[in-house]
Amino acid sequence: MNQAAFDPGEIEHLLALSDDHLYTMLVTKEAAAQLNHPGAAIEQGKSTFVSLIRRTRGAICQAYSSNREIISNSVELVSLAASAMMGAAGLVKEEVLPAAVLVTKIGLEAICKSENPTHGTAI
Repeated sequence: MNQAAFDPGEIEHLLALSDDHLYTMLVTKEAAAQLNHPGAAIEQGKSTFVSLIRRTRGAICQAYSSNREIISNSVELVSLAASAMMGAAGLVKEEVLPAAVLVTKIGLEAICKSENPTHGTAI
């Protein structure tokens, strides 16, 4: 588990944000500029999140299963999920950190068991 690449202060800041704010962080600036109403960015972010989870769920769940006994707090859970997502999807930290925070807020157990990773949003 490579947690060295993540700033605990940045993770704590992200953990304090609302889910809706985190979803909007998953939308590129270019895509956000083309959206025509305020809720559209949240919906686009949810769609992006679902797509990312579909691509990375196996890696996230395997990392969690292998490390759950040594994880002691939310910052470590976010680091674990982000590391797994980066490795599985080939993305950079800025692209996965908000999604990793959402994974932690939703719960790794729920993500690993659920086919619906956005708190009841149909996928």
